[in-house]
Amino acid sequence: MENELAWRPGERQIFASSRATPTSQGAGKLTPLLTARAWLVGASACLRPGGASSCKTLTPTPGTPCGRQGVGPLCYTGNMTAELEEAQLTAWRSFLTAHATLIDRIEHELVEANVLPLSWYDVLLALYEAPDHRLRMHELARAIVLSRSGLTRLVDRLEAEGLLFRERSGTDRRGAYAVLTDAGLAALRQTWPVYARGIAEHFACYLSDEEVRTLTEVFQRVLAGAREKMQL
Repeated sequence: MENELAWRPGERQIFASSRATPTSQGAGKLTPLLTARAWLVGASACLRPGGASSCKTLTPTPGTPCGRQGVGPLCYTGNMTAELEEAQLTAWRSFLTAHATLIDRIEHELVEANVLPLSWYDVLLALYEAPDHRLRMHELARAIVLSRSGLTRLVDRLEAEGLLFRERSGTDRRGAYAVLTDAGLAALRQTWPVYARGIAEHFACYLSDEEVRTLTEVFQRVLAGAREKMQL
């Protein structure tokens, strides 16, 4: 097991770059995405010619300042209202639509190639990156974007397929480890070329090197801000 699961040259970087959030298929559902889409339909209707102008003023959930200068009312506190410009809504809508469209397209290609779906890939990759290729269930839940109940069902399926196994820790099932198997690693390696081709064809080929750097900086800044608020 140790030799089989050893890193191949450059593999850590390759796999790390291919992490994906769960899709609308399988155990991980994009509930926040669907909720955002439902809100966006209403917001967009208000921005159309003839729509109620008062709809543009939104009352966001109370939060904390993001700390960036020059952002304006989008970094709000308390009961402040955020005036979203149409360009900002367009950027948000483009992000949501592009994400959903590309994930669906790549999922379809993975199905056609008879390899892992992204939700399975995400779990197995988290185990691959973990020390000794194992994580407790609560650690695995933090490493991926799934609900605890959804994760338990997904791990059950992966275990039934022989891609991981549970290593019991005492009598408490919640303390069990999920451990990657040789078959799970082989499935990751079989899936990656199909996934990589999808990333290249549907995403990377449309971006210059400078745009890649800019997108990476923007998404990392947004993610860091969101994670900071979650810890408050």
